[in-house]
Amino acid sequence: MGIELGIAPRTLVYIYCKIEEELGVSIPVKEVVDGKFDTFSNICNMVVKNQNNENFNGA
Repeated sequence: MGIELGIAPRTLVYIYCKIEEELGVSIPVKEVVDGKFDTFSNICNMVVKNQNNENFNGA
């Protein structure tokens, strides 16, 4: 669990794009659509998980 961000959807899209651009991490759209991109904690966990996956896959 984490604190819900309570920000506009367009701002979440901006955050999503900036994470991918700045950190070079691809977060699957399915995770966002499934509602997992809703708290600071969930977003951080997704970044770490996907960063680890990309490092493991040699990306």
